[in-house]
Amino acid sequence: VSLLIYKQVLESANRKPSKSKFAGDFDEVLYIEKRLKKLQQGSDEHAALSSVLRASREDLSLTDVTSFLMALHEASDCSPECFLLCLLYLNRIASFSEVRLDAKNWRALTLTGLVVAQKV
Repeated sequence: VSLLIYKQVLESANRKPSKSKFAGDFDEVLYIEKRLKKLQQGSDEHAALSSVLRASREDLSLTDVTSFLMALHEASDCSPECFLLCLLYLNRIASFSEVRLDAKNWRALTLTGLVVAQKV
């Protein structure tokens, strides 16, 4: 599952940017930048968000995707089938909408897909 998500993110990088009005809703860089503006510099939360922002701007690796999915698997009570359903939902989002899975939104979209898959 992590390999397929990783490939989908790489393929999206070669496409035109999304023009959907929902494209920024799952963008973690935009969210963190807005949050940092509200926080006092030097606080613990500011430092933690700054490190996350730096990490999300770096190149995505297969290890990043795998470790994120493993952490989700350990923290949740999801079956392996939930992860397959999540992958299906991510493919549907990419196929039927203008929202593209990219380095800025893959975590949020994966988590959303997993939550929906677990409820089915």
